[in-house]
Amino acid sequence: MRTGRPMLVTAAAFVVAVLVDLVVGYSPFPGYGALIGLLGCIVIVVVSKWLGRFLSRPEDLYPLDVPADVQEDLRG
Repeated sequence: MRTGRPMLVTAAAFVVAVLVDLVVGYSPFPGYGALIGLLGCIVIVVVSKWLGRFLSRPEDLYPLDVPADVQEDLRG
């Protein structure tokens, strides 16, 4: 299932809602600010997990066996 397009639409709607609220000062119901804050946190978590897939290094990036001369240097 592709999640890119729905996430993009949701993020765009969130940005528009926040901009409208900042310009107009429209808060239609109690707890509106809390809802915007909760949605913002969710967007931050989802985007950071998505970025983590591309920025993380593979587990086998560094070799497990260290040459003997390097081990001597590490011991001091």
